[in-house]
Amino acid sequence: NPVFLLPGALKERAASIAEAYIGSVTMGVGQFCTNPAIVLGIKSPELGTFLENAGQHAAKVAPQTMLHRGICEAYEAGTAVWSTISGLKKVGTSAVEPDNDASQAACRIFTTTLDVLESNEELRREVFGPCSIVTECATLEEMLRFANSLEGQLTAAIHGTAEDLRTHAALIRVLERKVGRIIFNGFGTGIEPC
Repeated sequence: NPVFLLPGALKERAASIAEAYIGSVTMGVGQFCTNPAIVLGIKSPELGTFLENAGQHAAKVAPQTMLHRGICEAYEAGTAVWSTISGLKKVGTSAVEPDNDASQAACRIFTTTLDVLESNEELRREVFGPCSIVTECATLEEMLRFANSLEGQLTAAIHGTAEDLRTHAALIRVLERKVGRIIFNGFGTGIEPC
């Protein structure tokens, strides 16, 4: 369930989008099928502000108990693999350590570039839980290329101003063919799929 952060929206409200993003990633301990696993934005100071705020909000999220031990173990194994990938950097995590005996999971937010994301199969496998990868694109064309490469998704979210949405109408047209629901200026975890 990719999230696309357009330049105007980041310029206007990077901090508030970051707070809502962490709320979405950690809702239900990240066990919603509409969890925003991949976020894409154009490399910029505004995306840097978003990442900084996301990291700060992730630190405030206490680890929570997952549905069962097997899901928690799979989450730990998946994020452990991610941590070994060159070019992937952790930018935020729960400040408190999880209680393994209680099958707790900590929030983990990573960042990388689109090249690293596309060249590592492990990063395209779902890790079920409160984690996500914020991906820096060099250009808007890279963001559109990623959208074109998507397989079907339940949702996609686009954060943009009215001008962003006019300027990036091609992205919306691509997503109309790829996802069940497009959410504007929100996240899929707050929407009832019906």
